[in-house]
Amino acid sequence: MVKWLASLVKEVVDQSFPLIAFPQFGVEPAAPNCRFFHMEALMTKESDIAYEDGPFWVLQTPKGFEVYINGITHATRCARIGYKGEDGLKRAIAEVNRRKLIGR
Repeated sequence: MVKWLASLVKEVVDQSFPLIAFPQFGVEPAAPNCRFFHMEALMTKESDIAYEDGPFWVLQTPKGFEVYINGITHATRCARIGYKGEDGLKRAIAEVNRRKLIGR
C-alpha cells in the first residue's frame, strides 16, 4: 500500500510539475530542461518579535515591521509597516488592534 501510494504521488508530481525540481528535498527533475527552485526556510528569532497579542505578532525587519497571524501550520503576514523605530512599532500595534476588532 505504501509503495503504491508513493508511486501514485510521484506520477502526479511528474505529470503536474515536470519542469520543477527541489533538489534539497530529494526531488529530481522529470525532464532534462528542468528549473531548480532552492527554497530556504524563513527562521524567525524570538528576539526579532517586537510585540505579541493573541494570534497576532509583530516582526521587526530592517525596513520596518511586519504583522503576522498564526495559523494551524504556519503564520501568515497580513501587513507591512514601512516605518522604523518607535513610530513603526506604534503603527504595527495599531494594526494588530484594528485586525482584532474586525476579526481577521
